[in-house]
Amino acid sequence: MTESFCVGEDSCIAGDYASPAVEIDTLNGAPFNSSSLLPDFRVVQLTSCTNGTETGAPFDNQYAPGNSNFQFTATTPFTWQYNWQTKAFVKGCYNAYIVTKSSAGVTVQVNGPFKVQLK
Repeated sequence: MTESFCVGEDSCIAGDYASPAVEIDTLNGAPFNSSSLLPDFRVVQLTSCTNGTETGAPFDNQYAPGNSNFQFTATTPFTWQYNWQTKAFVKGCYNAYIVTKSSAGVTVQVNGPFKVQLK
């Protein structure tokens, strides 16, 4: 599935982290307070929207003008929200990733790619 947005609009990205029951039984796979994690939004342009390959360097969009940086909601269901400003991008398809780091800056999880089309 490909999410579509228009170039120049703010696009809201939201989600939570759930702990697998096999690793942390007390959470039983439910969302947990992940405020100590540091998620980062990253995109890489694709050569084509159909079976395209990634081209060019990944663009870390965390500090681009118009973005909100990740905001954490400290009540259940403990969601993270990020507003992605697409003005700096050209029309086309991208792979988007959420790269999660510990407070020490160590990558602990990479989610994606999620295909995004800018029109």
